[in-house]
Amino acid sequence: MANCRRIYRYIAIYIISYAWLHCEKIKTPESQQPRGLADQNRQKCGGKVRIEQSPLSDSLINPIAESVVAEVFAQTSSHFGRWKAEPFHGYSDHALFAARELSVPTVQLCHVQDRYNHSAADTVDKVSAVEMSRSVATAASILEILDRLPYLDWSEVRPLVCHWCNANQKVAKALAASAGKAGDLQWSREFLASVAASHEKLRDGGRERGERGVGTGHLDLRGGAHPRVIASWNGPFNTRAMLSALPDALRGDALRRFANDKSLYAVALNIALAINDERTWSQVVDCASYRLRRPIRREVSELMSGLLQAADWIRVAA
Repeated sequence: MANCRRIYRYIAIYIISYAWLHCEKIKTPESQQPRGLADQNRQKCGGKVRIEQSPLSDSLINPIAESVVAEVFAQTSSHFGRWKAEPFHGYSDHALFAARELSVPTVQLCHVQDRYNHSAADTVDKVSAVEMSRSVATAASILEILDRLPYLDWSEVRPLVCHWCNANQKVAKALAASAGKAGDLQWSREFLASVAASHEKLRDGGRERGERGVGTGHLDLRGGAHPRVIASWNGPFNTRAMLSALPDALRGDALRRFANDKSLYAVALNIALAINDERTWSQVVDCASYRLRRPIRREVSELMSGLLQAADWIRVAA
């Protein structure tokens, strides 16, 4: 499993829960019983399974993971449940693995819109054996495929990847068209170019079969002669830690803004992931916006730049 450990890590709370669920020796009060985000009974909790992509879009993990989930649901179609793939948002547990220190392609399998999550009603009766089995089958299959990937005939894997790229390209064109209608014509063109670049890399085998890119899987945006943004925080980026590092005069207002607009957490993390000590600030923001699949407005860009500098978490170098 050496190759698997190198390219992939999985947060498997639900696997632990699955083992516990079938072990009669463990007796704990319902209020203390563990329940993962990928095991809920959808008929009781609502929502659907979501697979959140890796932001490292030059990795084959996204097309492989989504193909596995589709097959798992096809084979269990007689049972209730739906699934949906979404781009990396930056709120989730697997965001840690995308940090520059690790740069490990990772997806997250979870449920969204669970009305009982993190509440006193989040008890074991909300667990679905079918959803638990789907989660375990999905994780195990992805791990096995990624471990065997170096030994598979690429001609057998490439059609799957090309099919995923074609479907993803349609989504990207729709998003670009919407942005263009809103007046962001330049961004829409550059976004489509970045998607095309990542798809070309994937069709050639991605980072698992070639050299790693600059960390985005998109266009190689570099600073050139313009001032470069240098990261100066320690360890993986943590938005809350950055906010805590702000001067007292700025912290209260910043916390209120993030509390009122949770999407700022995703923007902050994606900006941090785009800082590679070679890009200018505008290039960092562009790269982050391609991951988010939407333009980042100037006022938000200026807010993030001001906060990161005030916290002394970035510096500018010529």
